[in-house]
Amino acid sequence: MPRAHFHDELERLERRLIDLGDLAAAAVRGAVLAVTDHDDARAEAVIAGDDELDSLYLELDHGVISLLALQAPVAADLRLVSVIMHSSLHLERVGDQAVNVAKIFRVTRDLPANPVIVQQIGEMGDIVVEMVITAMEALRSRSLELCVRLPAMDDPVDRLNRNMHFEVAKLAGDPRALDWGMHMNLAARALERVGDNAVDLAETALAHLDGVGGLARASAHELQEVPGVGPARAAQLEAAFELGRRLLADWPVARWQIRSPRDVADRLVLQMGRLEREELRAVLLNTKNVVLRMATVYQGNVSSSLVRVGELFRDAVRWNASGIILVHNHPSGDPTPSPDDLHLTAEALAAGRLLDIELLDHLVIGHDAYISLRDRGVAFDRR
Repeated sequence: MPRAHFHDELERLERRLIDLGDLAAAAVRGAVLAVTDHDDARAEAVIAGDDELDSLYLELDHGVISLLALQAPVAADLRLVSVIMHSSLHLERVGDQAVNVAKIFRVTRDLPANPVIVQQIGEMGDIVVEMVITAMEALRSRSLELCVRLPAMDDPVDRLNRNMHFEVAKLAGDPRALDWGMHMNLAARALERVGDNAVDLAETALAHLDGVGGLARASAHELQEVPGVGPARAAQLEAAFELGRRLLADWPVARWQIRSPRDVADRLVLQMGRLEREELRAVLLNTKNVVLRMATVYQGNVSSSLVRVGELFRDAVRWNASGIILVHNHPSGDPTPSPDDLHLTAEALAAGRLLDIELLDHLVIGHDAYISLRDRGVAFDRR
């Protein structure tokens, strides 16, 4: 499977995971409305709709296995594959709990209902549906703030579930009402488990925010949402991350001599590996391969159709450089060169020969990794 197709398939699976989240949330909402509105049709629709949910879960499971079998995902992609695999399992369980609630209603539909308990079931349902929706949005938008919001949302669900025992005990004087209440206690427990699965979904999404790298990109407001981090500590963390970025940016270039691709990567992987958008830089060299300057050429989508070749050499001409090394990042974390990367390199090689400025290499940087196109066999100029 070509790498480009791999990423297309990974994106498709993530979209299908979002679809599964929508189905699971809708199933829970339908099951709860069956109880609160005494709606037979909603209950039957939830039970019948479970086949579609299970089919989508199996599609995701098979898709993940296929990607793992045919590819060797790098760190960032492997994390996303793991997120899809674990999240789909949680969502399948959410669907199962929705079916349980619908079946409980079907069994108890002719028993006398208690309005207080019905109201509590409705409240629990509203919260857990919102929790599932929030967890899926946290994954879709890669939001740290939404991830850390879920545990607090689960607290009232736990309180309502615990209180259900007391409400059911009040029905002890009426055997039929007590029978209904005991079944509603099971329904409340199923909804409480939906809340737990939503929290697990958020924790899984949080794992995809790359740990410290994710925190370094978080805003002060998002940092304050992390348990134990108040405004003062959030400001300290934000200042520390910014200081680290500036120290890297100000790393002196005096006598920074390039002898191999690693000499470039050792400095720039830390600077560029976690950028959220693509950035293309030109490292300008003298005849001894000592760095004269490093210039940012382009920010955005680094494509041969968007980047003008003349811009690559503008600073090299101004500084009378004899050679350059191109460096750009892939925000996905996978440093595998794309066809556009290779095309841009070929155009730059041709232009450099016309200008008598040697293009010595083109490095593609991912998360904590890099690939040198020279090492990959591209015919660069040699000194």
